[in-house]
Amino acid sequence: MIRIAVVEDNEQDLRQIVDKLLEYQKEHGSPLEISTFSNGMELMTHYKPIYDLLILDIEMPLMDGISVANRVREVDKMVQILFLTNMAQYALKGYEVEAKGHILKPISYFALVMEMKKIERTIGSQSKRSILLAGINETKRILVDEITYVEINNHQLIFHTLRETSAVTGSLKSIERDLAQNGFASCNRCHLVNMRYVERVEKLSVVVAGETLSISRNRRKAFLNALNAYYGGWTE
Repeated sequence: MIRIAVVEDNEQDLRQIVDKLLEYQKEHGSPLEISTFSNGMELMTHYKPIYDLLILDIEMPLMDGISVANRVREVDKMVQILFLTNMAQYALKGYEVEAKGHILKPISYFALVMEMKKIERTIGSQSKRSILLAGINETKRILVDEITYVEINNHQLIFHTLRETSAVTGSLKSIERDLAQNGFASCNRCHLVNMRYVERVEKLSVVVAGETLSISRNRRKAFLNALNAYYGGWTE
C-alpha cells in the first residue's frame, strides 16, 4: 500500500490527478491510499510522517509547494515529493528539498506513469531500510541503518540512533524479529545491537557507537557468532 497526499488548490486539477492515480492503480495493480488537501496549510496543520508520497502543486495561496516541502523536510526525511507545475523552471527549486521529480500541467497520464514507477521502486527499497514508530504524541520514520542499538525499559522500546533517541511501547522480541535480517543481535535481554556500530568487544561488554553495553554470559556465544557472521571473521 502506497499512502499518497495530493495538495492542489485547483479543484479541477485535483480531480484530474486523483483520477489518473486511480487509473494507474487499476492498470498496474498497485494499491494506493489517496488523501487530498486544498492547500499547504491544511496539510501542515496536523502533519505526521505517515505518507510515502506527497504530490504538491508549486503555486498555491497561503503556502506554496516549495514552502510546504521545506516544512515537511524538518520532520520527515523519507517521504517522496513530486511537484505539479505550469512552468518547468519552478521545478528546479525541488532539488533544494530532495524532490523526486515534477510533472507539468496539464497532467499527462504517461508522465505520471513514468514518475510513479520510479517512486514505487524507491519506496520499495526504503520500506526495507526504515521503520515507522507510532508513539502517543508523534509518529516518525527512522532509518534502520542509523539505529545503533535498541533497548527495552519498563515496556518502552528506546531506539538509539546517530542523532536522537525515540521511545514507543513494545517488546524487544517483536522488534528483534523485524531487525534480525538487518544485522542486529541481542547482547543481553534488554539490548539489541546493530553490528555495524560495534567498535570493541570485551569479555562481558561491547562498545557500540561509543557506548558500553553488557553481554550476558548465556548470550555471549550467540552474540559473537552473529558478529562473526556479519563481519566474516571478527577478532576481539
